[in-house]
This record gives sequence, structure tokens and C-alpha cells, in this order.
Amino acid sequence: MFRAARGAHAFAVPAASQRRLLWARFACGLVALLAAVGTHLTWWFFVNTAAGQAIDRAAFEGAQRHTLALRPVMGPVLANIVVVSLCVLVFAMAMALIRRQWYTAGLAGIAVTGANFTTQWIKDFYERPRLLVGWTGSNSLPSGHTTLAASVSIALVFAAPARWRPIAALVGAAWTLLTGLATLVGQWHRPADVVAAMLVVGAWAAAACAAMPGSVGWAGAESARQLGGVAVALGFAVVALVALPFTVYAVFALTVAGGEVVTGLSLAFAGGVAAIVSATCGVFAAVLLLLRLVGAPGVGNGHFNGGKVYQPGGAAAAPIVGLSQ
Repeated sequence: MFRAARGAHAFAVPAASQRRLLWARFACGLVALLAAVGTHLTWWFFVNTAAGQAIDRAAFEGAQRHTLALRPVMGPVLANIVVVSLCVLVFAMAMALIRRQWYTAGLAGIAVTGANFTTQWIKDFYERPRLLVGWTGSNSLPSGHTTLAASVSIALVFAAPARWRPIAALVGAAWTLLTGLATLVGQWHRPADVVAAMLVVGAWAAAACAAMPGSVGWAGAESARQLGGVAVALGFAVVALVALPFTVYAVFALTVAGGEVVTGLSLAFAGGVAAIVSATCGVFAAVLLLLRLVGAPGVGNGHFNGGKVYQPGGAAAAPIVGLSQ
């Protein structure tokens, strides 16, 4: 038997639960790897090819048409990205520490720090070749502001109690999405910069999920609130999957057209918005589902929750202490 500890108690975990937890960690690692590969592919196409640069620039120029109309909404977001994000981070860390979730707070801090350092490193490491006529500027992929907003929002999801985690995800996703769209409308970043930022955060968040102890996640008997959390994750996934085909269509249509025709600017902008929505919702859906996967393994038909073993009927059995391996 395997010994899993929480607080002052130790619990016996069946081999089947050990395997389930290992598979969950493998899934987290796989998602982290896919997100990292996705970051590189985003740079390769939208920065390192002429077609990708043309599409990204078309979306950037298409956003100019909406700058004045959306400035009253997006202006305050741009002006307060750093302040609001730091407040979210402080609140998340305080909540984790008050709940004595030291390990979770540490992982959240590592994920936030790692994601933001990785974003700055990618900006310096990757180059933006001059493949189009006119000014293109230096590499701005990934977006640092989007990385900050997304990473602290994920930290909030990590730190929140299980019952509040879906709400934290909704609030965090909304703030992240507003930040990403504001950087596009405000002409700070191209759509690919925002998508790459989300993938960087997704990679670090998935890696942090893989390192979570088995007692982190929606532990305990299945309940309406836990199923509600899964529903939120699935809702994110549906939105991401609905937006993705439109992005693919826009990329294909603009690649055929060269991405430079005036009539393609609105399509490029809409495709860029869809890409940002898809990436944001996809990352938050993945984090919620991965946290669910690494939830506390059960004992027989029961579940760990708060230092007790809950049987299917809901009654709490006495803690199992000192079981040998």
C-alpha cells in the first residue's frame, strides 16, 4: 500500500488510485508539452513566415478601425493592467496562506514567476525577421501584459477553495480576456502575441498541476458544486472549440488572399479576436480539468477530504493512521 499524508493523518491509497494519479500527472505533463510546442509553432508561422506576418499585421490594422469605439471600455483596462494583476496575485497568495496551503502557494508563485520570465526570455531569444515592406518592429511575442494577467488569474484558481474555484476561473478568464483584447485594440500587441502568452501560461499552469499533491483539486464525494465546476470547464472548452474554426478559416482565407487586401482587415481582426478567445478559454478549461484529474485519490469507494475518509453514503469514517507500505 502507498501512504498519502495530509495534516497529522496518513491514509492508505490502493494501487489503482496510485495509477490513476500517475496518469493524471502524465496528462498534465502532456498538456504542458503541447502548450510549449504550440508557443513555438505560433512564433514560427506568425512571426517567421511572410504569410503569418501579413495576417497578423492585417488583424493589427483591422483593430485600428475599432480603437475609438472601444477605447472607453478598453482604455481603463490598459491603464490598470499591472495594478489590478498585482492585487489579484496578492489576494491569491494571501488566501492560500490563510488556508495554510503552503505548497499550493509556492507552486502558484513558481508558475507566475516562470511564465513571466519565460515570456521575456522568448522575446529576447526569438527574432522577428523583416519579411514585409514597411516597419515591422522587433519581436513582441509573447505579450507580457497578457502573461501577467493570465498567470495571476491562474494563481487565483489554484489558491481558491474547491467550491469557489469555478467562480475564480470565470473571474480570472474574464480579466485575462479583457487584457488580451485591450492590448490588441490599443495597438500594443498583435493577436499572435496574446495567443503565445496564453500558451506560455498554460504550459506553466499544467506543469504546476502535475506537481500538485493528490489532495489538491476537487477532493471529496461528487457533489453539485463539484459537478458545477466541471460544467464551467466544459463551458470554457465549448467556447474555445467554437471560436477555433473561425480562426482557422480566417487564417486560410487570408493566406490565400495574401493577407494584405483592405477587404480582409475586418476578417483578420475578427479571426484574431476569435483566436484570443479560443486560447484563453482553452487554457482555463485545461487548468480546471487538470486540477480535477489530480484530485485526492480514493480509499476503496471513499474519498479523502479534510483529513477524513468519506464513504459513498457521505458518513465520515475514522482517520486511518500509521498504515505501513
